[in-house]
Amino acid sequence: MSKKKPVPMTMGDGGMAVYFGLRWTLREVASWMIRTNDLMRQAHSSQPGIRYISFNRGFHDKTQALLLYSREVWMPLTIGDKVIQDQTRWRHFSISFHNTDILKDPEHYGHARLPSRDDRVLVDRWIEAFFGNQRRLLLCEPPFTERGRQFDVWHYRLLVGENWLPAKVTREIPESEFEAAGWISYPKSQGIRQELLSKRVGER
Repeated sequence: MSKKKPVPMTMGDGGMAVYFGLRWTLREVASWMIRTNDLMRQAHSSQPGIRYISFNRGFHDKTQALLLYSREVWMPLTIGDKVIQDQTRWRHFSISFHNTDILKDPEHYGHARLPSRDDRVLVDRWIEAFFGNQRRLLLCEPPFTERGRQFDVWHYRLLVGENWLPAKVTREIPESEFEAAGWISYPKSQGIRQELLSKRVGER
């Protein structure tokens, strides 16, 4: 039996993505994106100080989730005037939800829907699919723009070694240097996301 293959597509921003149809489970999608070492063509292919080892973007039809997963090398990591490490490696994940058929209408990329309580649960399920028990070690970057807060778009990062396995982190909370950068632990991010969601629901 042949393995499933996602459908390649060009998004409205000119970048590449893949489309996962209704039969794809969350774990199958995560496994494919983790294993695939592609550097998908994208509108903004690089950021200063970051080298992408892989960059995959996909849309999962069943959950209407737009996913971004990458492996990144940051060098050096500097916060303020202090160089924390000469080089760091990260597995990175972010997610947003869309209520349009992106395969048929890729120009609507970026037209995210307001997240619901069900979407919040889905975020946690996706994080588990990508990181498993390692999610307790995630460093989470909250959205800093009003749009990011509105659509609950966070960046979840796992510090890893040269073999892309988790670095030797003994605490579940971020080091003080990462806290200074605005990154927080995964458990703390869940509480903040719940507060923001409750506020949005109450304002409707």
